Amino acid sequence: MLSKIPDHEKFNIIDQIRRASTSVVLNITEGCSRKSELERKRYFEIARGSVVELDSCFDIIIECNYIK
Repeated sequence: MLSKIPDHEKFNIIDQIRRASTSVVLNITEGCSRKSELERKRYFEIARGSVVELDSCFDIIIECNYIK
């Protein structure tokens, strides 16, 4: 169950989740278009970094008791 996220946090954390999740999809897509395996791996690593960022955002939400 979601508790109300305070307005001062809502715009920051939700915006960050949107940007990071978009980054995951776009970097995987762009990586798939690369012919070089080295380039593909680089884009996949960037996407992985965004997944870790999302995980951290959800940790913050849980730690602040915005989700029960």
